[in-house]
Amino acid sequence: MRSRFLGLCLVFAMAVTLAPGLASATTTVGENTSVGGTFAVDGNVTLGNANTDSVTMTAYVVSPLRVADGTNTSTLANTTLLLGQADSFAQGKFYVNASGNVNTSGTLAVVGASTLTGALTANGNVTLGDAVSDLITVNGYVVSPLRVADGTNTSTLANTSLVIAQADSFNQGKFSVSSAGNIMSSGTLGVVGASTLLGAVTTYGSVTLGDAISDLITVNGYVVSPLNVANGTNTSTLSNTTLLVAKADDFNQGKFYVNASGNINTSGTLAVAGNTTLTGELSILGDITLGNAGTDSIDVNGYVVTSLRVGDGTSATSTLGQSSLIVAQTEASNLGRFYVGSSGNVNASGTVQMATSTVMNVTGTSTFYAKADAAGYGGSLILEKANGSGCIELSFNQVGNTVTSSITCP
Repeated sequence: MRSRFLGLCLVFAMAVTLAPGLASATTTVGENTSVGGTFAVDGNVTLGNANTDSVTMTAYVVSPLRVADGTNTSTLANTTLLLGQADSFAQGKFYVNASGNVNTSGTLAVVGASTLTGALTANGNVTLGDAVSDLITVNGYVVSPLRVADGTNTSTLANTSLVIAQADSFNQGKFSVSSAGNIMSSGTLGVVGASTLLGAVTTYGSVTLGDAISDLITVNGYVVSPLNVANGTNTSTLSNTTLLVAKADDFNQGKFYVNASGNINTSGTLAVAGNTTLTGELSILGDITLGNAGTDSIDVNGYVVTSLRVGDGTSATSTLGQSSLIVAQTEASNLGRFYVGSSGNVNASGTVQMATSTVMNVTGTSTFYAKADAAGYGGSLILEKANGSGCIELSFNQVGNTVTSSITCP
């Protein structure tokens, strides 16, 4: 070292005062120099001749320390650090307030990694990061509401709520947490993209699931409340035990339900459009219409175990039972019955009337049996006369003689 007090070498480029009243031109001191009194230098002073030299100041610098390049000057005073303009930035000032906090009069630009171990207060604009790929990590609590704004609308994240400002034509909405710990939304919640909700969801407003008829809506759990489907006027309801279908066009409201035996019942007329296959038993307590045209075919592959009744809604009903066919009265004829006797013969309970007919047995031998009455005559055959003036009754008496007589046609 060449100097302990002001450096290794003191090069005085102009006049140097070494003692009161002593002046000299440029002087170079090559050895260690010690000044015991006041040391004043009136010209330029160079301390050190290499950036490895050390300059030590043991005493206080009582005047402001100015660093300048001939154009801009930065000044370090006892209470402030005033930085001169750099490039297009204006002059800024560092100072300490009454609380001991370091303040800056303008924007503080920090280049490179910085660590602040104490509290930081920024009263002006603050920019964190200069690219969207920058990561901003907050390890502590944000104790004041966090506001995000564009100068017009402001969204606020507080410790108990999230208030979203108006976007496009939507009003301001608020997210809050209820006393039960549930997240609430003050308006309509619009979810874009796939979302997974792992807990219970309660919505008090309108809910839209899907935005196209090709969307699939899957419900893996149970729907514990009735499901209502409505258009604002009519409502159909699917509950855990019934399906209530509202009126459509001119049809009345109908209800599907399951009775104690597990059978599906309908409260009104069941209209089925298209092909339908029923693999189990079908019980219908109301009217049934099979086919809607005379060309429709109705096939019954199984047994009809109950009597089949054909009627017109009045007292005239024909019945096909397991062992008989009862034909209802038509015009002036009485109710008649066809049945099969123990011998397998077809019987009629009354007179069998036929239009122009031919009774003929095409094979084998046929027998026409007319039983005798109590008057001593056998069974009779009644034939109408050709001129239509009456009928002739042909019968046999007890000895087998033919007896004919003119009678009134039955």
